[in-house]
Amino acid sequence: MIIVTAIVSIVTIGLASLTSRVVSNAGLLALARSLAQDSTTSAANLKAPELINADSWLEAATRLDVTNRGAWRGLGFALEALGKDDKALAVWSIAGFTAQDYIRLGEQQRQKLQYSEALKWYLRAVQAESNSAIPWYYVGLAYESLQQWNKAATAFQHALDQRDGTTIAGSLNLEIGSILQEHIKPADLAAALSYYDAALRSDQFVNGWERVNAHYFRGAVLRQQKRLPEALPEFRWVVGAAPDHYWGHMWLGLLTWQVDGDAQQAEQFLKAAAALRPDIKWSYNWLADIYRQTGRLADAAEAYRQVLNIDPQDQAAHQFLSDYSKNVH
Repeated sequence: MIIVTAIVSIVTIGLASLTSRVVSNAGLLALARSLAQDSTTSAANLKAPELINADSWLEAATRLDVTNRGAWRGLGFALEALGKDDKALAVWSIAGFTAQDYIRLGEQQRQKLQYSEALKWYLRAVQAESNSAIPWYYVGLAYESLQQWNKAATAFQHALDQRDGTTIAGSLNLEIGSILQEHIKPADLAAALSYYDAALRSDQFVNGWERVNAHYFRGAVLRQQKRLPEALPEFRWVVGAAPDHYWGHMWLGLLTWQVDGDAQQAEQFLKAAAALRPDIKWSYNWLADIYRQTGRLADAAEAYRQVLNIDPQDQAAHQFLSDYSKNVH
């Protein structure tokens, strides 16, 4: 039976092609052994002989059958592990690698928090498809993860400038805006707001939650600019779209009090925030402040006790409870 199967295989795919697959399997096995460790670099240092063997086997397999894509792909990984990046890229091109293949490999590294390795794959995607926005978007994400904010903003801007940048313009404008607001010192709030406006106008987001973030950060900028009546609807939109958004509830509660003077509605939003994240003190803090301002001192004291359960060093809570204790007794 084995002999019959072998004869059928030879007739079906040809002797050279069959031999190529046998040889490539040997090469891929050697490659797998050499890359057994998580880090390709350390694997190359510790198991260079096996990598070289893999390189030789896989190169031989491609000579036997130039259509053996598995051999070409494996040869690319062997060359990359040996530090021969240019040759690896050329080989992967022959194997039919696309920008999406490189992005997929980068995403595998990013999921493992290997951001520098992820960046390498995303940059290869850029080389494969330099006029597309998508590879630049992922380059920007990698730089963000590495906290290289200026490089991230530049990458996102490159993505916006590409012919297909409009297809993900919401995500790109959101990322640039958040960098200008939160990570560049001093913050450029006016520019950040302009980018958030552009993000929402385009409404083209890679992920649905980015739309929520665009409204949230727009509200945050308006709040920082003391434009509270304009900020309030943004947080209301966030809570409507994402009912489990702690900070959306928290700021909606505070601004409902500050803008509308509606203590009852503000209390509901702040209590909802506290239920979502009972480990964060700010909803309790603002509840206590509203209770204090509306004369509900016993409720304020209870809220401040919750603050101290989370942050025993909170001075405002200590001061209020000290004064409250003196007045009660």
